Order: sequence, then C-alpha cells, then structure tokens
Amino acid sequence: MSKDNVIQFPIKKGGGRPSRKIILQNRLAELQVESDYMQGDLDYISEQLEINLVETQEILRQLESLVRDDLAASMSEIKNMTGIDLTPLIPEQDNPEED
Repeated sequence: MSKDNVIQFPIKKGGGRPSRKIILQNRLAELQVESDYMQGDLDYISEQLEINLVETQEILRQLESLVRDDLAASMSEIKNMTGIDLTPLIPEQDNPEED
C-alpha cells in the first residue's frame, strides 16, 4: 500500500486550551455584562416601585374621601332617625401633605 493516499491528521498550531489569564479575562467580561443587565433591571424596578407608591397614595386618598362621605351619610341618617348628632365623633382631617 502506498503512503501517497494517506490523509495526514491536521496539526494544531497555537491551538489548545486558552491560558488561565484569558479564561479569567473572558469571565470578567461576562460578569460585567451580566452586572450591567442586572443594574438596568434594578433601575427599572426601582422606578416602577416609585410609580406604584404614588398611585397607591392617590388611591388611598380617594378611598379616604369615599369612606368619609359614607360615614357622613350614615351619621346624617342616624341623626334623622334618632335626633342624636354624632358628627362631633368624626375625626378631623388634619393630615398634612407629605412630599
């Protein structure tokens, strides 16, 4: 059999496993990208929490107003039925606006 028809196995030149330094530099770059994504997520979540807080405060103000209106109506009904005025028992609305 002739050696002319034998296919030579490719020889790696400069190949092989990357150095520990290259591996660590690549991992550091991956961690930086991951950290950047997570920081973006945290910024978005923080902003959403602020928006939700503002909306929650507005909803609570509206609910307080509705409950006070219902209470005043109930007090009026009681006064009409019994002649007793219970409106002095309703707490004053003395909550200062918060920034």
